[in-house]
Amino acid sequence: MDPGGGDDALPRRIERPPGASPQRFHAAPLRLHGSERAPQRFASFTRAALRVLRREARAGDLLVAVGAHGELPATLLGPALQRLRRRRIKVVTWLREASLGQVRARRGRLVYSALNALNGLQLLGSQLVIANGSDTAAHVSQRFPWVAGRLVTIPNGVDMARFAGLPPLDLSARPLRLGFCGRLIEVKGFFDFVALARSLSDVPVELFAWGPSSERTPAFEEVRRAPPPRLTLRPPLQPDQVPAALGSCGLVFLLSRSLQGEGAGGVSHSTLEALAAGRVVVAWDSPHHRQVYGDGAGVLVREGDVGALERVVRRCVAEPAYARELAERARRGAALASDYSCERHVERFLEAIEPLLS
Repeated sequence: MDPGGGDDALPRRIERPPGASPQRFHAAPLRLHGSERAPQRFASFTRAALRVLRREARAGDLLVAVGAHGELPATLLGPALQRLRRRRIKVVTWLREASLGQVRARRGRLVYSALNALNGLQLLGSQLVIANGSDTAAHVSQRFPWVAGRLVTIPNGVDMARFAGLPPLDLSARPLRLGFCGRLIEVKGFFDFVALARSLSDVPVELFAWGPSSERTPAFEEVRRAPPPRLTLRPPLQPDQVPAALGSCGLVFLLSRSLQGEGAGGVSHSTLEALAAGRVVVAWDSPHHRQVYGDGAGVLVREGDVGALERVVRRCVAEPAYARELAERARRGAALASDYSCERHVERFLEAIEPLLS
């Protein structure tokens, strides 16, 4: 069950691939649109999920609950998952990210503390906990030390075929295109990208920001009304539009803030899509970026240092030797991308759950 986005769907049973063990997968893909994440929608999602479990769950099933560490729908299922154990149903909690830091920043310490306690109940009722990044795993094991023995890390996967046939990287093109994909909010680094645009008014570049704004703050409205001259705000990309958008850029910026180690961590799709596109990635030197780009596959700079971002762009434009170095980093990243394919993602998942299916 995933409170992520998309339309509600009917539960279904999925047989394992031929040649695999005979147990069946049980999938109940109930989902919420991001714009509907009000408390009443969370409660509605939870009630629907519990109805599905009562109707569909059978002894010996493996239930996989997918959500962020800090999302309310998953945490509300915690007490229910405890009761499922009496029906000999095994539970896997798959954490997409550690978003409790964002909750604390937006909702305050009281809501943060309540969600943290509910997350503990969720994990307590799980026989296996999957984190989608080493930083998320470290955060969870530090917050709940007793879960370490049942915690594994499985990075996200990307359909690499979607990125086949992109034009080769060309850092000599002028104006040089710089891209940002993600929510246009502070914790995702949007205003750092805006500050970068303002600092490059004399450089032959174009900056593009694709994404929604879930927080219509005065600061965002000011940028929307009067963006810096070289910055263009674009609507959110559909999945099939992402490769072409990233492929049109020379440099892609990943600027999500770590929020003192409790921000949105994990290996996100945007992180891997930039890798698969074979573009130069410029990112904050934080745990969730370092696990992918820390071996020279991208350019990591001190978090919050917009001046360092500016220097990377100016050197890329002015110094051919540095541009060649960046291109080599992009090629190195593209070579790593196969380890984050959807096929490898599924292989890791099957390996992780195999002990629970015996």
